[in-house]
Amino acid sequence: MTEKVLLTGHPGCGKTTLIKRVANNLPQRAGGFYTEEIRDHGRRAGFKIVTLDGDEVIFAHVDLKTAEHFGKYRLDLSVLEAVGVKAVREAVQRQRWRSARRFFGTR
Repeated sequence: MTEKVLLTGHPGCGKTTLIKRVANNLPQRAGGFYTEEIRDHGRRAGFKIVTLDGDEVIFAHVDLKTAEHFGKYRLDLSVLEAVGVKAVREAVQRQRWRSARRFFGTR
């Protein structure tokens, strides 16, 4: 599959639930990541990056000690690169490998 999808919507409308269900029901392994909110005593305190391979890391949180921020959240941009971008790159590489194997007729 070479299609890319950007899913947007209001908080709580089901974007993450949809991504999880679609990824779990694909005939082949999917790659990439999504973000999931972190709640503390019923209030949103931050976000974590969750890869479709199962890795999780805090990306934004009110208690992080970083200079970068977006609204009330402090951001750890290094994990975006180390985990999020890495997951996307690996998914692209897997797709290229599958395409090359099909082209050369190997399994």
